[in-house]
Amino acid sequence: MGKIRAFFALNMSERAQGEIFKIQKELSEIKSDIKWEPKEKFHITLKFLGDVDEQILKNLTDELKYELKDFGKFDLLYKGLGCFPNMRLPRVIWIGAEDTEKKLFVLNKSIEEKAKFYNFESESNKFHPHITLGRVKGSKGVNEVLEILKGSNYEAINDTASEVYVMKSTLQKTGSIYEIIDRIII
Repeated sequence: MGKIRAFFALNMSERAQGEIFKIQKELSEIKSDIKWEPKEKFHITLKFLGDVDEQILKNLTDELKYELKDFGKFDLLYKGLGCFPNMRLPRVIWIGAEDTEKKLFVLNKSIEEKAKFYNFESESNKFHPHITLGRVKGSKGVNEVLEILKGSNYEAINDTASEVYVMKSTLQKTGSIYEIIDRIII
């Protein structure tokens, strides 16, 4: 076994993926220097691990399967468009994710704490559940996209979270390719 680049992500229904894609498609109609993510890559990152030994990843995943087995699926809402780090210096365009019970935050914290036992660094930024829609690569058309973001009032998209995916990320010249290598039923 070797090392792979990996992260934990929350599942998404095809229906929600399609609804989010419609919003992204509308934004992408403005000719801009934004590289839009393919809908197959839409996900909520719960914990990015980076390069990890496959056996350590398997051990961590097995422990999480046990720890999260009674967590319970929960309802999610995808709503609100924004940018990281902010609207003045946009680098990432996103749609937010939330749930009324704050289970997203509990799930993130559980994974973070378990990962600490395997010497993974805690995230320095506060957890902000979102799906990356696009990455800003230049300035052309970005202000027009930001105007849409500021005035957006898209209807919230309902979904249910029931699995955590263990994802492999392979870097290529054209971008990263994601592959589900395991699943944790919650």
